[in-house]
Amino acid sequence: MKYIIIGLVILLVIIIIAIINKGTNGGTRGNTGGNRPHPPTNRPLPTRPIPKSQTLDQIINGLTDAKDNTAVRDDIILVATKKTHQTTKRIKEYAPTSLDLGIDSLMVQVNQLMIYANRIAGNAHPNNFRKGSNNFTYNNNLWYRAKMAGVAFSQAADLVQNILNQLHKIDLKNVSSSDRQKIMQLKANDGLVALKRDLNDHAEMMFRTNKTLKELIRKHCGKGGAKWAKKMDKHGKEARLKAERKRRWG
Repeated sequence: MKYIIIGLVILLVIIIIAIINKGTNGGTRGNTGGNRPHPPTNRPLPTRPIPKSQTLDQIINGLTDAKDNTAVRDDIILVATKKTHQTTKRIKEYAPTSLDLGIDSLMVQVNQLMIYANRIAGNAHPNNFRKGSNNFTYNNNLWYRAKMAGVAFSQAADLVQNILNQLHKIDLKNVSSSDRQKIMQLKANDGLVALKRDLNDHAEMMFRTNKTLKELIRKHCGKGGAKWAKKMDKHGKEARLKAERKRRWG
């Protein structure tokens, strides 16, 4: 009987020690040096998702960034901007006051877009690009804004086409001679047609800036930047294939 009691006591002590060890290893593992879990490796870099659709005003409101500093100017975009400013000024003079075509508000949006395009291009310039993995978030936001600026210019070009469509539907016999002359000026090659061409050119320039930013991030933002750029390559290829299928098959 004596040995049975001693055995039970020993068994009870073993059980208590096991329970204590389990609680120590499981409940406080994160606070002990030997059992501290390893930090996660290859943590994905944060990126900004691109909305499927936004209005022109919404895109313009999202293009500004307080960190931007246009220490470097992109001469190609600067020349194109001056040319487009001349076109918008000419169109505002052509716009008939008796017709509500929304031209004035569109010209305000276009001029704001050109300001942001110059700012984005200046910050995306290789001489002004922020190198280093710690600058990835800023560079990614810059990449995002360049892409959205391209989308905004494309949308503005579509709005210009909508105005042209409205003008083509107007029966010139039913308007005053003054408005008739202005409508003809708007429809001419140096009017809205020229503006649409300018806006499409700006869109292409911003998409090229977007691509340049991706390559700068790939090269100068460490392994994480290279991995992100490779992911964007895949997304871009998928988007192009989708657009091609839509163009062919609808």
